Amino acid sequence: MRRSIVHRISPRVALLVLLLCLSPFPAVAAGADEGSSRFQRAVGAVAAAQDAALAARFADAALLELAEVYLAEADLARSEVRSGNNGLGLEAWSAAVERYAAELIALADAAAAGSPVTLRRYPREVPAISVEQRTVMLSHPRAPQQAMYEQAVLARFCTGGICDRLLATQVQSIPLASASVQPRWEFSAGNSLCVYRGLALRFGPAGDLARRRDLCRQFLQEAETLALEIARQQRHGVAVEWPHLRVLSLQGRPGQLARLNELGDTVFAELPLLASTPGMPAAIASWLRGRSSGAGDVALELAAGDLGWE
Repeated sequence: MRRSIVHRISPRVALLVLLLCLSPFPAVAAGADEGSSRFQRAVGAVAAAQDAALAARFADAALLELAEVYLAEADLARSEVRSGNNGLGLEAWSAAVERYAAELIALADAAAAGSPVTLRRYPREVPAISVEQRTVMLSHPRAPQQAMYEQAVLARFCTGGICDRLLATQVQSIPLASASVQPRWEFSAGNSLCVYRGLALRFGPAGDLARRRDLCRQFLQEAETLALEIARQQRHGVAVEWPHLRVLSLQGRPGQLARLNELGDTVFAELPLLASTPGMPAAIASWLRGRSSGAGDVALELAAGDLGWE
C-alpha cells in the first residue's frame, strides 16, 4: 500500500467519509475558466484534454494527497488513544478513517491500472473525481486548509512542465531570480540605506551594522522570492488581487502561505519576516507588482523604524 504521512489535522473534523457520494450540484463545462483558481482550471484542462493517461495522473495526485490527510488523522487519533484520551471512541473512529484512506489509495491504484477516470467541476463546490463508479469530492476535511490541499495536489501533478503546457497563457517573461540577493549599501550622515532593484530599506544613525545587514538581506530575499513566485503563478494565468495579498504562517508547518486572491490561489515559500511584520506585504505591493510583471524596477523606500525593525 502506498503511504506517505505529511499532514496533521484536528481530530473529529475529518468525519466526512461520505465524500464518496455524488455531489448534488450540476457540473460546469470544462472550459468555463472565468473566475476559477489555478487548481480548478487544471481540473478543467485535464477533463477537456480527454487523455486517459493524463486523467489517471491527476487522479493519482489528488487521491493520494487526500489519503495522506486521512492517514495522518488516523495516526493522530491513535496517538491520543495511547495517551489515554477517549480510547474506545477514538480507536473506532481511527479505524474507520484509515479504511477510508485505504479506499482512496485503491481508487488511485485502479486509475493507474487503466480504470476510466472522470473529472467534474461544480459552480459552488470543489471538483470531483470518479473512478470505478465511485465519486470522491476533492475536499480537505478542514475547509481553511483546502487551498493547501489544492497546492499540494498541483505540486504532485505539475512536474515535468505538464501544467505549463495545459495552462499556458500569453504573459510577459518571468524575471530570473538570483541565487542570493546582494543588496547595495549607501551611507550618508546619520543614515544607511540598502537597495536591491529599486527596493530600499533605510536605517537610522545608530545600530548594529552586522544585524542590519542580515535583516536587510533577509527582507530583500523574501521580497524577491515572493515576486518570483507570483510571476510563476501569473504565467499560469492566475490573477493577483493586490489588495487581498496576504502572507501567513501556518501553525505546526514550515514555510509560509501567500494568498494571492479570493479564489484561493496560493504559493508556499519561506517568508517568515514578511509574515511577522504588520502591514506586509501591502507595503511593498507596488514593487512586487512591477518585479513580477517584468515591467521594470519600481523605486520604493521603507524605513526600518516604521516597520518595527529598529
